[in-house]
Formats: sequence, C-alpha cells, structure tokens
Amino acid sequence: MANYHWNKNSVDNFDSMIYQSYWNSCDDSCVFTKYGLNSDVDTGTREDVWNVGGTLEFPPSEEYLDIVSDSAQDGVGGTGAREVFLVGLDGNYDIIFDAVVMNGITTVKTNKKFLILDFARVDTSGSNQFNVGEVTFTTDTSGLIQGQLNAGEGRTSNTHLVIPRNYRANMNNVMISLYPESGNIQKTATVSLEFSCPGFGAVRQDTIGLVSTGGATVRYQYWNPIEMYEFEEMKFTVDARDNNCAVSVSYTTAWTKGF
Repeated sequence: MANYHWNKNSVDNFDSMIYQSYWNSCDDSCVFTKYGLNSDVDTGTREDVWNVGGTLEFPPSEEYLDIVSDSAQDGVGGTGAREVFLVGLDGNYDIIFDAVVMNGITTVKTNKKFLILDFARVDTSGSNQFNVGEVTFTTDTSGLIQGQLNAGEGRTSNTHLVIPRNYRANMNNVMISLYPESGNIQKTATVSLEFSCPGFGAVRQDTIGLVSTGGATVRYQYWNPIEMYEFEEMKFTVDARDNNCAVSVSYTTAWTKGF
C-alpha cells in the first residue's frame, strides 16, 4: 500500500481528520515522508515515478477535479471507498483541503479548484476498508489525470512535490528500489531527481544508476540538504535500460513556514 506519513515534532500518524489543523499550525518543525511507485517502466521513454505511469502534467490554471471509480462499490452504501480526502494547492499556491463523497461509477466533482493535487486517500469506507475499484482524479476542463487510487490501495502514490506559498523545505535522504515486474531477472535503470520553478524549466539535480537481479534498494544521503522554496516543484523520473522495470522512491522533507 502506498504510504504518506505525516508527523509534527516527532509525533507520527496524523490522520486525514487533522491534516488541516496540522498544516495551519506548521510554524516550527513539520516533517513528512512521501512515497511513489511506477510498477512498469519500459525502455525508450523517461517516466515519472508515480502509479499512473508516463508523465504527470499539471493544469495551466486551477480546476475542479472529476473523481470516479470503475467499481459501483466505491460509493455510499458500498463496500469500498465512500469518501475521499484531498490535499493540494490552489491557484495562489496556498494549501487547500477537500472531502468528497464518492458515487461509484458516476463522476463527482471536488468542492474546490486545484492547481496541484498533492495527495488523496480514502477517508471513510465500507467493509472492504479501501477502494474496491481504481479511482481517478482528472481535471474537469483540461482532462489531465492528476492522481489515482489503485484498487485496494487507498492512497495516491507519487513523488511530485510543489512547495506552497510562504513555505520552504529541505530534503536530506532518499530511498530508491528497483526490481523486475515479475520473476528474478536483472534490470537496469537510472533514477533522476529533478526540480523546476515556474518560468525556468526543469533542472536535473542528481542521477542514481541501479542494477538489480530480483530487487535492489539504495539509500542516498545528502549531507548538504537540498533546499527548496515557494513554488518550486520536485519530482523523481526514471530511464529504464530494460523493459518491465518497477521503481519506487521514498524521501523525507522538513518544512518551515515563513522565511
């Protein structure tokens, strides 16, 4: 299951009911770890590390999100997801939160417009405890997929991070895993950390080559933490040298509100 662990001053496992009060009180030390997975990367195309595959494209301006499942069980009275909780940024790069009641295979809209969908999860559910079907989050005007809950996972999984207005952050460690989609076959891939700022384009900050037979994990420590400031985007991408590579990345950032 994709994980998105939040904590404040070393207190772990803040759930979605207190995300908003947590962010609003982030005046000292806020730390979280983010996780992304791309389970099938082939040669020839650089892909982002997120569970949709391919490249995540943000909308040109804030839009409502359409939310729909491919299972009728993801709705009120169903065994799957009944309500989802979203965290993201609006057009001013301010942090916003939203809770939306699911309606199975019928599309529902968010109550707020999102420029960035940072994270979404199942907030309430039936007996299955997670979403039964695949749930997608798509911008209602530009038609861009911004996130996905794989069936049974309950949370989005991506490495993209955009720094909100009036925040700064730093990152000092990354864990990267490479393994074959199935079997015990050698795989080779290069994972890149990229960051960009509106109007300046992408800059590759670092690359890490991996060779794996059956699975390999690398922990990378930045002794001089990478600093990021408001509006900056960070993401991890992967270039596969073999087909059917699966790559996961987790990293920790520390946040400060104000400058």
